[in-house]
Amino acid sequence: MDPTLSFNENVSLLLAKFPEAFRVEAVDAYYNRVKQIVFIAPLIEKILRGEVQCTYRTTPKHGYYYVIHSRFVKAHLKEPQCVIEVYKTEQIDPYKLSEEDAQLAGLTRSEILSWFHQWYGKNLPLMWRNWFHIRKELPEQN
Repeated sequence: MDPTLSFNENVSLLLAKFPEAFRVEAVDAYYNRVKQIVFIAPLIEKILRGEVQCTYRTTPKHGYYYVIHSRFVKAHLKEPQCVIEVYKTEQIDPYKLSEEDAQLAGLTRSEILSWFHQWYGKNLPLMWRNWFHIRKELPEQN
């Protein structure tokens, strides 16, 4: 567990590193619970147009997420944008990120690296490419 990460980020990281260590029903429950993920407004517009296939984060993501523009506002309750399903995740060396890789996320390589440097400092952490698609229906919540 990483004390600098949120609870949900730690759960995602543990699921990625040790998938066989958890009961199937516990993994399914976490996967099917709708969480939230923050994107800047221009990226939300690109997601809605189907122009974005993945996002780069410092932790793996799994399952369903409300797409919001601020974590301080319950944006999905006031102005629903969309829900995405992250269906695949893979670890990426940020220094080997290509321009084509960045375009999959609707950004340029320099934009992604600039934000990562701003948020995480000079020595960049490994990043996760989280592949997603827009969901029209949500899973049944228990």
